[in-house]
Amino acid sequence: AAERLALRDRVVDMFEHTYDNYLHNALPHDELKPLSCSGRRPRGTPGEEQRGHLDDALGGYALTLVDAASTLAVLGDWRRFAHAVELVQRHVAFNHSATVSVFETNIRMLGGLLSAHAYAARYRGRLAERGVQYDCGYVDEHASDRGGGDVEFGQAAAARIVRCR
Repeated sequence: AAERLALRDRVVDMFEHTYDNYLHNALPHDELKPLSCSGRRPRGTPGEEQRGHLDDALGGYALTLVDAASTLAVLGDWRRFAHAVELVQRHVAFNHSATVSVFETNIRMLGGLLSAHAYAARYRGRLAERGVQYDCGYVDEHASDRGGGDVEFGQAAAARIVRCR
């Protein structure tokens, strides 16, 4: 049991180290480049190396922030989770054109937003204790007009990410 707890603590420490470094060195970009300790910027950004279509496929939507938010709730780190919710509200927008990977967008962006939303909606009181007001509807400039709930949130997020023809 002691070894299991030690391993758990080690995993938490590693997660916190990588998450904090992403916030410090890469936010609002999608990922942290581990060797340069800088954010992965969209393809075509002056001074950035080209990596084929990977940079475009990520979308430029702060994927690591969204991806990690629900992990913070699972770990019970409500201070960092509240901060992540604020950062998502501030930095994540779908107002630019990008060719994205449907796989990455579904598992990391849509999955991350939905799971973070589920935790935020369920634990609104813990967020409020930390000064974060969370509306259960989709958070954007029209959130107060829509109200909404889990289904409306998912539909609004999906409609803004994937445009079907």
